Amino acid sequence: MDYKIAAKTISIEEDEYSLTIGFLDDGKEPHKYVLLQKTLEPDEQDEELGMNVAHIEIEDQARSGYGGIASIAVDDGGLCIRLNEKGKKFLDVAGLLLIAFESPAQKAELQAALQRMAEDDFPLQFA
Repeated sequence: MDYKIAAKTISIEEDEYSLTIGFLDDGKEPHKYVLLQKTLEPDEQDEELGMNVAHIEIEDQARSGYGGIASIAVDDGGLCIRLNEKGKKFLDVAGLLLIAFESPAQKAELQAALQRMAEDDFPLQFA
C-alpha cells in the first residue's frame, strides 16, 4: 500500500554538512511527515557505512534508513518517491510515497534542493 501525506509545510534547511528537506502535514504539531537528508561532503567512513546517499524517514526514526530511494518524480501537485526493495523494507511501505502539496511558494528552492539531493544517488524527474 502507498504512503500518502498532504504536506501543509515544506521545510528546506542546509548547513555546511547536510541538506534536509521536510514535508509535514502540520507545521506546528505534525502527525505525518517525510524527511529527506543527505550529507553534502561524505567522507571515507560515510562511504564505507553506506551513509553517502540520501537518508529517508517517515513518522519515526524507527522507520528510516539510507539508500532506499529508487527515483523521485515532481510536478506542481506534489512528488512521488519510488522505493527500492531496501527502502520498502525499512520504511515498512509496500508501494510509493506520495506527497501532495499546493504549488509551494518556494518551488524553485525545492527543485534546487531535490537536484542537490539526487546527485550521484537516484534519478529525479520534473514534469
